[in-house]
Amino acid sequence: MSKDNKKKTDDKIYSTIDYTIFKRIKGNRPIKESRVKAIKANIESNDLDVPVIINDKMEVLEGEHTLKTRERLKLPVKYLIRKGNIEDVMKFNSISSTWSNREYLDSYCQRGFKEYELLEYFVREYGLGISFSLGLMVGKTRHAQADTKKDFKEGRFKIKNFARADEYAQRIHKIGEFVEFNRNDKFMRALVTCFSYPEFDWKFFLKKLESKSEKLRKKASRNDYLVAIERFYNHGTSSKKRLQFDLVERGHEAVNS
Repeated sequence: MSKDNKKKTDDKIYSTIDYTIFKRIKGNRPIKESRVKAIKANIESNDLDVPVIINDKMEVLEGEHTLKTRERLKLPVKYLIRKGNIEDVMKFNSISSTWSNREYLDSYCQRGFKEYELLEYFVREYGLGISFSLGLMVGKTRHAQADTKKDFKEGRFKIKNFARADEYAQRIHKIGEFVEFNRNDKFMRALVTCFSYPEFDWKFFLKKLESKSEKLRKKASRNDYLVAIERFYNHGTSSKKRLQFDLVERGHEAVNS
């Protein structure tokens, strides 16, 4: 193909056996071997010879797995030239093959989005799930809600209070010294609700864990954990220091600093 053809878009379908002309677009998902194998089986059964779609920089917008498969089979690759970038790839793939939170996170990290790089560090450092970490980062007492998830997927995610999220994650990690279920999703949600109460005394709670952690046992739900933590916290505690937690999970702002 001539250099002029590379700079324009048209409806012409090109064909090549020179696989080196194609480039991987920065921020796209990694190749999945399972999809390559599935496409290979389809090609060997009935090769529809579907074109891949590239932009004028020869970056693959759609059909990376098809390209990889045809390269392995040493078959010609048909392709169309269209305008597009990684955002278009993400939008298209979210319909045809949903991106996971990890894939979105990795994509934005590869492109240097600082908020996402900090989130990736946080997830890796504490071994917490992305959705739960998103909730902590925006100051909520539960997993990320629809608006936060939408912002996250579209590159608009902003951290509201990293210091507080880091403090809560450290507390969850510390509790692991006393109970083995500290990373249980329902337990963590209950803990973050507790942490959000200004009256909650972390040092007092930790001291009780050091001496009576066996009384705090695994439960079936977030509300069951809240009730158990409340009883654990209040047992032998003066009436002035006792707490009562709201069992309704509203996703409100975590106000404790």
